[in-house]
Amino acid sequence: MMTYTDTYLRLLKLYKDTGAGHIGGGVSILPAVYVLLNGILETDRDSLVFSKGHTVAALYCALFACGYISEQELMSFYSSEGTRFGGHVPSHLFSFIPFATGSLGHGPSLACGLALAKRYKKESGIIYCICGDGEWQEGACWEALAFAVHHKLNNIVFYIDCNGWQGFGSVQSTIGHGDNILAEKIYSFGAKITRCDGESPKVLSDIFTRPLDSSFPTVILAKTTKGKGLLEYENTLDSHYIQMNDALYKRVMKNLENNSCEKA
Repeated sequence: MMTYTDTYLRLLKLYKDTGAGHIGGGVSILPAVYVLLNGILETDRDSLVFSKGHTVAALYCALFACGYISEQELMSFYSSEGTRFGGHVPSHLFSFIPFATGSLGHGPSLACGLALAKRYKKESGIIYCICGDGEWQEGACWEALAFAVHHKLNNIVFYIDCNGWQGFGSVQSTIGHGDNILAEKIYSFGAKITRCDGESPKVLSDIFTRPLDSSFPTVILAKTTKGKGLLEYENTLDSHYIQMNDALYKRVMKNLENNSCEKA
């Protein structure tokens, strides 16, 4: 089992070795995925809907860190012909990751379907849906939330990575729903909201192990930094598109030698 710090460093190297994009969002979602796969998510009964599919490198790296895939499988990501580890989440990667995802806004509805099906089948288990804050500008997410509240789907957790950016600018400048407005809207739908530091594995572990509300779905609004640790690209739109070339990688690694990438 790799530590979170080692997993973060391995993710940066994965981006360098493969030339894949979406580094900024991959870095910001990594703590949550790592914590979930490191003993929180019960693979025989829980499910993970990784709606923020373009940041799949973080998911693959967390799977590797937690022993689900090999180094060879990890390194087939993105650039190897015939790989099952493509640039978006493939269908049935594992039984607990049942859907191909990446078309933003669809994950919450898929998660609701899984949660309702568990109720009808009288099965235990939690559905974890990993989203981005920009994604919640899409109407399908709000329809899913209304559905989850109406049916009192208390076996679902929407985790929203609030890094403040999306593909064409900041979330605030695109639609105008910063963290506080997003929270107010979600609360008005009747969901239970938990706000937290999304960059601390210790905080996230505590959040994910808390008992769920008995009557309502849970929404976690996690404050993160897009491109955490990427020097001049940290908290910028550019971190959505840059490639981790050798020069940038060396500069980032040199900077990290004197700065811990894991919060206490």
